[in-house]
Amino acid sequence: YLLGDLWVKEEELPSAIQPWQDALRHIQLGGERGYGWGRVALAQCKPQSSETLALIPDIQWAEGNSEVILTVPEGVALPAHALAAGEGAFANGAVQGPVEVLVGWGWHKGEFGLSQATVAYAPGAQAQRVLRAYIGVDGLWQASPNSER
Repeated sequence: YLLGDLWVKEEELPSAIQPWQDALRHIQLGGERGYGWGRVALAQCKPQSSETLALIPDIQWAEGNSEVILTVPEGVALPAHALAAGEGAFANGAVQGPVEVLVGWGWHKGEFGLSQATVAYAPGAQAQRVLRAYIGVDGLWQASPNSER
């Protein structure tokens, strides 16, 4: 099963993507789509009334100025990659766990090519204190600018 959370500000969507929920019925993961690999079926899509993540109820979320702010309690494992170096990184022992380099193919400034390498904590790394984070580019968790990093 694939389970997760999706935040959408429907009142701010361009008209071309207003029917975003319909698109979820046609989603495919990965690059080998021609042979049926990566096809997924939407089992459920419903508004979430609580302010906890579907996957990890210990993690709270709240709407920030332009992003969703996540509060991760001390000792909770992160469900996604979190920046370990550079702007927005969790530093000073805030996160403990394996670190890996992320790189891949994609579009950047109108050209297809190798992405810039990013150093990140692997999913499963643990918060060593209460963290405030937001989900940045490519789904990487980053330290919230107004929190202790």
